[in-house]
Parts: sequence; C-alpha cells; structure tokens
Amino acid sequence: MTHITSSQVLTELSHHIGRDNGIHVQDLVRRITCESKVNAPLERRVRQLVAELRMEGHHICAHPARGYFMAAT
Repeated sequence: MTHITSSQVLTELSHHIGRDNGIHVQDLVRRITCESKVNAPLERRVRQLVAELRMEGHHICAHPARGYFMAAT
C-alpha cells in the first residue's frame, strides 16, 4: 500500500488556499498517490494526518461541500 506523509498532505493543500479552492479527500489521495483508485484506509490516513497537522498549528479548514483547504486569512 502507498504510504502518505503529513508533508505530502501539507504540500498538496498549499495549492488549495481559501474556501472556494477546497479539495475532497478522495481527490487529495489521488493527487498524492497518482493512482486512480482510492481506498478507505488511505482516506482515513489523510484524515488522521489532517488532524495531526491541525494539532501542530496548521490552519487547515474543511467544508462538507468543498473539502479541505488552507485558511486564506
């Protein structure tokens, strides 16, 4: 299985700043892994990493309809 790191998540989210530029977890996994199929364990891993990054102080937001994004302000 592909291993996803917090650095990869943070790098990809740096391209998604502001609420209108959100990315859904499935698309985030696809962008990081370059694979067309997304599985539940990888989605859970990304969600876990997002929680850890938030605890470290990174301003990662989420919206049900728009996905994850970095705070613009």
